Amino acid sequence: MPSIDKLIIKNLRLFHVIRMTLVCVIAVVIGALFALPYSAWAPITIIVVMASDYAGAVVDKANQRIVGTIIGAACGLSLYLLPATYAVTHYVLLIAILAIFLFFTLGKYSYSAILASITFVLVAGNGPSELHVAAWRTFNVIWGALLAMAASKWLFAAKASYHFKLLTQDFLIKFQNIYQQHNQQMQDEKGYQRATLAELETVSKKLSSIAPSAIQEVSQLTPTITEITALQVRMFNLLENMVKTPWSHQYGSQKIKHCAGLFESKQQTVMLIKQLADYIDESDKTLPPFVISQDDLTILQLFPKIEDDHEVKTDISYYGYLWLNRELARQVIAINHEINQLVKVR
Repeated sequence: MPSIDKLIIKNLRLFHVIRMTLVCVIAVVIGALFALPYSAWAPITIIVVMASDYAGAVVDKANQRIVGTIIGAACGLSLYLLPATYAVTHYVLLIAILAIFLFFTLGKYSYSAILASITFVLVAGNGPSELHVAAWRTFNVIWGALLAMAASKWLFAAKASYHFKLLTQDFLIKFQNIYQQHNQQMQDEKGYQRATLAELETVSKKLSSIAPSAIQEVSQLTPTITEITALQVRMFNLLENMVKTPWSHQYGSQKIKHCAGLFESKQQTVMLIKQLADYIDESDKTLPPFVISQDDLTILQLFPKIEDDHEVKTDISYYGYLWLNRELARQVIAINHEINQLVKVR
């Protein structure tokens, strides 16, 4: 993975400030160099439209920004077709059109409606003044928006798709650490202590929240990103059930602890998760896919031994614990397949 992308993601706020500052400086220089009237509206527009963290969000909203700006500017300029003496009519139409724009700010094209509202007010908000003032404001708003979009894509671009890969790797690393800790503690004769899931839960939530922006950048990976997001939630839930259940108080606790091959098979799953996390970080595109098959996981070949007695008490906790670990192994196989699809786009 490119080191510059990782540096940008690790210092997201810093590069966001650098990006916006540089673009504002460029806008000011262009305005001064060409002596553009009312050129201050260009950096104002840049600040408004560069609020998104990731390039994916910018790409998704690019059309809405341009369309919103043009519609807002066109509506604003249309008010100057009225004679200058029609001040009351100007403001009545201003409020009416603005209300229409605001109506759409909660819909599917909310961002476009917001930009249209802002541009409309910037262009026509001062009343029926000279037309050339509104025209220059419109021009500066449009080229400022275009400059902001170009910078968001090519100037220290923060790629959500790359961040999604980093978070997926981070999730797997933290997951295997907790799973290994749980596995060791299940063997502890002094009793079981719960591992903390707070950091893993934080990464899980970040993965889910960043997925839409990653999809906007690489739409061809929509099924893959969607499935990885779902699988990591399932894996978290399975691990949470393992970690938070007081197994030492369960009827089948001794059987769990002394089940032949269970500890070793869980450790194998831990190592495969670690290898999968390491595979995500590889930068060599020529590497073959890292494939985990069902035959590789001994936990899936470890079948519980059914007792012949008919006791009132059952070993449901024993069979339930085996099921949790076997189901987790199946999720690892599934996420392995999706990660192989993800790393193809580097």
